[in-house]
Amino acid sequence: MFRKRDGFSLVEIVIGLVLLAVALLSIASSFTSSTKLMVHAVDREKATLIASEILDLIEAHDYSDLSYDSLSSDIHIPPTYSVTWTDSDNGDSKTIELTVSWEGVGKVNAVTMERDISRFGHQVVE
Repeated sequence: MFRKRDGFSLVEIVIGLVLLAVALLSIASSFTSSTKLMVHAVDREKATLIASEILDLIEAHDYSDLSYDSLSSDIHIPPTYSVTWTDSDNGDSKTIELTVSWEGVGKVNAVTMERDISRFGHQVVE
């Protein structure tokens, strides 16, 4: 009645190819996702380094003259990053809040750091 067939039918081959394509696409999307995450981590690390360096420059600068104009010649910021900072006077100290932002993968990202700087840190005790 029925003869034994060797091989696969066309329907079985098409279903197998569709399953293989779905599996390969999911693997490929995981590579792109991991690449985006890696780029984001590198950008965040650079922004953190920039913020830390600028805060160190601000802290080493004269306490009474903390302005962007007085520091602009010492600061090198890569073109893809932008820096904003504010200082608030607390009497014997100033609080510096610095934000480094950049256009990342798909959105604008930012790193914010804050440091308290004492006016007594710049005095020489004899």
